[in-house]
Amino acid sequence: MFIKTKVEIFKKKNIYYNKIEKFLYLINKCDKKNINNINNNNNIIYFKKHKFNTIIFENISLLKLSNIINFKYDTLIYKLIKLKVIMLNEYLIIKKNLHYILKFLSNKIIIYNKYFIIKKNIKNFFKKRSPIITIMGHVNHGKTTLLDYIRSTKLVSQELGKITQHIGIYNIKTKYGFITFFDTPGHEAFTSMRKRGIKNSDIIVLVIAANDGIMPQTIEIIKYSQKLNIPLIIAINKIDKIDKININININNIKNELSQYKIISEEWGGEIQFVNISAKIGTGVDNLINAILLQTEILELKEKKKALSKGIIIESYFDKSNGLVVTMLLKQGILKKNDIIIYNSEYNSIKSIFNIFGKKKKLIKSSIPIEITGFNNIPKIGDKVLFLNNDNIYKDILNTEKQLNNKNEIKNIFKYNISNLNKINIILKSDALGYCEVISNELLKLSNEKIKINIISLGVGNISENDSILALNNNAIILGFNVYIEYSVNKMINFENLDIRYYSVIYKLINDIKKEINLLTFKNNNKKIGLANILNVFKFEKLGLIAGCLITQGLIKYKSKIKIIRNNKIIYIGKIDSLKYFKKNVKEVNNGMECGIYIKNFNNFKIKDKIEIF
Repeated sequence: MFIKTKVEIFKKKNIYYNKIEKFLYLINKCDKKNINNINNNNNIIYFKKHKFNTIIFENISLLKLSNIINFKYDTLIYKLIKLKVIMLNEYLIIKKNLHYILKFLSNKIIIYNKYFIIKKNIKNFFKKRSPIITIMGHVNHGKTTLLDYIRSTKLVSQELGKITQHIGIYNIKTKYGFITFFDTPGHEAFTSMRKRGIKNSDIIVLVIAANDGIMPQTIEIIKYSQKLNIPLIIAINKIDKIDKININININNIKNELSQYKIISEEWGGEIQFVNISAKIGTGVDNLINAILLQTEILELKEKKKALSKGIIIESYFDKSNGLVVTMLLKQGILKKNDIIIYNSEYNSIKSIFNIFGKKKKLIKSSIPIEITGFNNIPKIGDKVLFLNNDNIYKDILNTEKQLNNKNEIKNIFKYNISNLNKINIILKSDALGYCEVISNELLKLSNEKIKINIISLGVGNISENDSILALNNNAIILGFNVYIEYSVNKMINFENLDIRYYSVIYKLINDIKKEINLLTFKNNNKKIGLANILNVFKFEKLGLIAGCLITQGLIKYKSKIKIIRNNKIIYIGKIDSLKYFKKNVKEVNNGMECGIYIKNFNNFKIKDKIEIF
């Protein structure tokens, strides 16, 4: 509860100490009556029921200020330089800047003209946490190579198509603590993954290849980071690929282009750190780590000491030994085995916890990537999960959520009404949920006014007998990404006309479905509307041959496209140049009627030929 009161401003130090001590005593006692009896002034201040323990006067030295507010001296200087704060001799801070500095440093302060009171140390309720860094950039600009060098492992060579196809999350240890890294795909198809990676980040390292410069995904990342107000560090990569004469020219060109998006380097008077690196050979990588650590110090990342444990779903997949495994980032709190998982109106207990190296752990702290088992159903990527150590908590909330979800399911039934559009039914199976999400998003983008992509099922794991039955019942194509078919399905393939396709690179899968759409579009555009049999052939000196036909199906229109079929083979494809009913030119002739058909560039009609009209 806040107490609203008016306070006299004291100008002499000795009077100040006597009066303010009495005032603080009254505040702590919540004695409203006596507080209001203090001499009034126009300065209205809000106090919480709280003890105060620090008084700061103007013209305080920087060293003393850093000690009072428990802030590193070097970091404070760096912040003040960034804030362009005016300082007097020996780093004395003038009055007009002190309030601004204290606010920027996130201290709860109370203002008394030339005095500042900091509330009792609220830092006791918080603790430092590790930074979460997302490495981003255009495709093949060296993001994974950079992370690979930092972790000193070889993941790059295992990626088919040389494209990172899902978000990787890794944790490294430095002499200053842990850093958690996201590696996000740069390919255009992975926009949703990049946005999700940004949302979970404290800092973004934007990798730009010195030999390529600014690319579409680079601009997309900049705009999204600015929208969410997440600090950037620019890593100009592949400096080893450019000769010494042109390296500075290329780097300056990149800086010039970035300045158009308000990304200005510290050297040019801005606030963004630029680091030149070669991820392949490791040049400048230590400087990049130092830049990350410096930015982390500036951000002063903290979390509550006593708080519910929360996590973000990163990925999920099936493992032969452990079943459904969920990769996640613990954003807050501490996680232990047998803690309760609260997700999607269900609660289960954690069966096991693994670190990124596959080692079992009994306890995990925040900002650490982990893999856990215990989920009954596959969670959605990007969703938040709550963890508790008491399964009696939130049962009422979960019941309410179940009711809401049931209502949403009823609404969803009405979303998918039967459409007049032609559909390509698809069953999608992958080894990881992240792939399913990306592929399904890209496939749905291929739908147009005439053809609809209809994903009737998607999931994680190998292609099963149930998938095959579903495909047969719905005339669907089964798309498998990095998966195999179960033994029982092999038997079905021998007896049923199943269309099962396998892929290990996403763009090949997308291109195949594009071809399928083009084929179906062609069939729709060339749909048969009529059929005629040639009963007689008439020869005219001026025109040539005219086919006398009987329409056996549908109708014939003037200028319709046609196929002439002889002995079940197409011998000509063209269009009708003249359509006659007896001697009159007509636009249309219906089923059961006779007509004459003239085609300008075809003079090879024969009796018993068939003409298909489309």
